[in-house]
Amino acid sequence: MAEDVSKLSPGEQEALAAFLAARRGGGATETERKAMQALAKQPSARRLQARMKKEIQAGIAKLKAGPNFEAPVPTYDGPPVRVGFDAEWVTVPDGKKRYKNEILCITAVLQCGALQSRYIYRMRGPSREDRPTMAVFFQRLLHLALEEKTIQGLPNRILVFGHFIRGDLASFRDFWGYKKQFRGLGKTLVSGRAGHVLELTGDKLPPQRDRKEEDTSANSSRDFGQATLRDLKGQRYKVRIRFVDTIKLTPGGKNLEYVGKMVGLGKLDLHRDLGIPEAPAPERPEMIGRKLPARYGKERMDLVFRDYPAEAERYAFQDAEIALKYGLWMESQAREQFSLPRLPGTLAGIATALILRMSGGADKHAEMIGREVRTQAYFHEKHRKFITRKREISSPGLEIYEQFAKNAYHGGRNECFYHGPTPVGVWYDYDLPGAYTTALTALRPLDYEKAYSEPTRMLTTSTIWGSPGSHLNSHLARGFRACPCVASTMRFSFR
Repeated sequence: MAEDVSKLSPGEQEALAAFLAARRGGGATETERKAMQALAKQPSARRLQARMKKEIQAGIAKLKAGPNFEAPVPTYDGPPVRVGFDAEWVTVPDGKKRYKNEILCITAVLQCGALQSRYIYRMRGPSREDRPTMAVFFQRLLHLALEEKTIQGLPNRILVFGHFIRGDLASFRDFWGYKKQFRGLGKTLVSGRAGHVLELTGDKLPPQRDRKEEDTSANSSRDFGQATLRDLKGQRYKVRIRFVDTIKLTPGGKNLEYVGKMVGLGKLDLHRDLGIPEAPAPERPEMIGRKLPARYGKERMDLVFRDYPAEAERYAFQDAEIALKYGLWMESQAREQFSLPRLPGTLAGIATALILRMSGGADKHAEMIGREVRTQAYFHEKHRKFITRKREISSPGLEIYEQFAKNAYHGGRNECFYHGPTPVGVWYDYDLPGAYTTALTALRPLDYEKAYSEPTRMLTTSTIWGSPGSHLNSHLARGFRACPCVASTMRFSFR
């Protein structure tokens, strides 16, 4: 009964609720009580009417106010800049048998050509209101670079590198409002191809968004990948910004210390390189009794920042510079060695872009593997118009035999045999990584339109295992003789 309540109109729901209340006089059955509880969750006719009236009044007020046209924000044509950024925090118990991160600082190293600017944002307190938003942080970084003459004007795009930036991005105050603009990739987050829109109103922090709240502001279009920033004179410009996680560009997803060795910029050790004593430290008054180790170290960076601020800032800047230097090196490799116009977000993305370039483009590559690129039109609900998009689809020949090939695939197994007793010793089973894919590169493109299948035939154990007279084959035949295999063979010709 409770499941059918939602199908009734608001008026019918009110009538049913009154009937159930009057029928039992307050002593309703369990089924009727469930139905009444379901009715209580449904919006009544009066509430729906009040909501519609409020929406109509808001629409009328908007029409009376007249059109509100804003001047278009120009795009600045300054040189692009690269930024490495990092955040430092300490994990503390929140008193509710859970833990939270107390952000200590966010550091950034901006580079344009051979010049650099360094900026650090120190938190005034442990709450989220004390953190900067993304747009405010990067605007202050750009203002510092303008004052230091690192850049002569606002850049036309910003490429931000960080190593495992999932934790670093959450250090921004408004991250949870923009979380859905990022793309999840292997337990971390990266920007989409377009980038992001960051809401900015001068140096004033925008109101805090709840972490579960959708970002529905007018300046936060999902498909517009540019941020609106201001120069030193207050003029607004549009600047494209993109985040790249260098951990997805590192072989095996190695840590920042490994990356530092690759680029010749070692990660600093708090005790060995910076001279911070590995000894107990005075505990913060608010942390007494929370069972945290009161020692100088990576786990208690709050104590390091309190007692050794210069060394702590040097440590944080070094992490940001390692990410920046490795990102610049990977970008140069993609451009100079692989002739790619932009740096993909992962090593696999670099390989994919390289294959597409060597194939002559996406259309040529699709034709090579038996697929076709077709232009299809669809109606975009948000823009209220038809948009064309190119999509890859299987060719008719590939469509017929692709599922057949998938069903035939079973896997592989390596075995080694030796006749007679084996000598005592160490045995090695050598394997060639990527042997199948390497061999497939020698094949010419298949002509799927001329593919055909031969008639099926029954395979017995004698055809599979050879002569059934041997001990091995006779033993196997007992299990397979009653279950013959059905096989079909596909024949392909090369182009």
